[in-house]
Amino acid sequence: MDDPDMNSNMITNLFMASALAVCVVSPVSAADGPFCVGEFEALQYEIDNADFLNARDRTGVSNKATQAEAKANLHKCSDALDKLDEIDAKVTSLSDPQQTRKVKLSEEDATNIMLKTGAAVECIDATISSCITK
Repeated sequence: MDDPDMNSNMITNLFMASALAVCVVSPVSAADGPFCVGEFEALQYEIDNADFLNARDRTGVSNKATQAEAKANLHKCSDALDKLDEIDAKVTSLSDPQQTRKVKLSEEDATNIMLKTGAAVECIDATISSCITK
């Protein structure tokens, strides 16, 4: 004779085990990272030394770089690359007279920052073998 409560518990346990198995794509441990330290340090250096017109823009760009590094270290490559793209878009909008009435960052500083985001992108693509997308 089948016990409905036992069947229900068994189904629930199977569902939970399946969900856990799907969530654990690849375990990430401290031994796996940090990744691209030199590239992210160089990016932060460029951001810190760029001549932003206001501190809020510098802080926003710097925070995106910090978030990109954190995502890379968690193997969330798509998220890290998205943050690096956001940095490029922001510094472009701050430095391009076609996109802003008042230039808030020199073209040279924007170019230097984008060179460093490009180096970080290349490092992520070449270094992190098991990436979790989103």
